[in-house]
Amino acid sequence: MSYNIGDFDTAVQLLRYVCDGKDRYGREISRYEAKDDDVILCKAADVSGRDFYAAAAQQMEDVVTLTMRSGYGINLKDRFRFVDPQEGIPVGQEYRIIAVNRLG
Repeated sequence: MSYNIGDFDTAVQLLRYVCDGKDRYGREISRYEAKDDDVILCKAADVSGRDFYAAAAQQMEDVVTLTMRSGYGINLKDRFRFVDPQEGIPVGQEYRIIAVNRLG
């Protein structure tokens, strides 16, 4: 599958999951850390069809499909947020990653 490089026009910032240990009850103490070099360009698309109805069944509010180049080491505990391409500052809310699909 090939992509047009011009389609990768949406900037997102990856928020990496960091575990700082466990509390006295055995629960993880965690936070999300953003680094400046974790801003990447990707192709964003709204979901439709079968994916839309599956997301609605789980009562998800906003579901977005992101296509990006490989090599970022993303896992399900990470999060992302959109970034203003001109200013480079984060805008909007944080999004959970519900699936990682390796293409090709």
